[in-house]
Amino acid sequence: MIFIPHSRMNHEVCMFDVGHGDCVLISDDKGQGLLVDCGAWKHRHYLGIPQIIENLLLANNRCGFVVSHYHWDHYNLFRGFKLPNALFSKIYLPNLPIVGPGREATLAIMDFLKVAVYANFLSYRILPEIFTKTRRPVVFCEKGTPIHEASLPLKVFWPDLSHPTLGSRKVKKKACIIREIVEPIMDRYNIPKPSDYYTDYSMEKFFQQLKEIPYFDLQERERRKIHETLKQIERVFSKLADIFSIAFRTHYSRGTKFLFLGDLTNDLLNRITIPGNKQYDCLKAAHHGTRFGSALRNISTDFILISRSQRDFPNIKQINSGYISEIQYHILLCTEFLGDCYIH
Repeated sequence: MIFIPHSRMNHEVCMFDVGHGDCVLISDDKGQGLLVDCGAWKHRHYLGIPQIIENLLLANNRCGFVVSHYHWDHYNLFRGFKLPNALFSKIYLPNLPIVGPGREATLAIMDFLKVAVYANFLSYRILPEIFTKTRRPVVFCEKGTPIHEASLPLKVFWPDLSHPTLGSRKVKKKACIIREIVEPIMDRYNIPKPSDYYTDYSMEKFFQQLKEIPYFDLQERERRKIHETLKQIERVFSKLADIFSIAFRTHYSRGTKFLFLGDLTNDLLNRITIPGNKQYDCLKAAHHGTRFGSALRNISTDFILISRSQRDFPNIKQINSGYISEIQYHILLCTEFLGDCYIH
């Protein structure tokens, strides 16, 4: 664990060591918070983290929860919260385009999630539990969505649902792979497909259907067979989900300036522009600190936050020579080497 006192920020930042995963808590001087992701690859090792967060914030009863994207290792620690309905004020999730250039990717993501929930595959079943156990307002975020939590004027700049990259040949190919494998399973078990709804479909309707899927009706032999199928395409799904990561920044200069990049891909970081100020107090690096693109050139920050498994990053020199070589920064905080990191 490392504790950094006396930063010039007027917010506290706690980046918890959850191995290969992400969990960052921002809190203001009133104790109100914003939790950005809460998940881990080996989540059973870190189920005590949510209780620590509850102890820090529960008395104030106001904490926003950003799930940066739909891959399970960013929200599966949710089950460790004892009183999520008392803790969280709003839930923020990525919006997905029902129409426009990203429609094919949206249908593939929705199909996969429905089958994964139905078969209780990995930790995807936790996603609808976030809705049922918090019963709090849900905000589906896209470019321009404000996030007003922890006394911060934050604004989302990605996903941009009109961006042509969402309909690129590469994205459509990934979507096609998923749908060709998953939709026959949906037909067999009478799981409603989003593509069947040509009008009057929305994220709200999708999650309502997700909550109602009776996963306990499936026989174990059938469940294992579906799991084997989903394992074949889960990596393709995760890359597709990364494309729709919520990326947000402090909208105007008042207090602490944050930049969070979710799991945005290298391709996207080479094609998009981060609006506004290039100077930040705190930058949460994309995909645990492995991805870089031209959008981050000329960015300066006091702190870079990185979470990454040592199996992928055997030494700190590899981090420096890879992702952050063109970013001006003062302190790099990596949970792999430092454990929990607290900036006060």
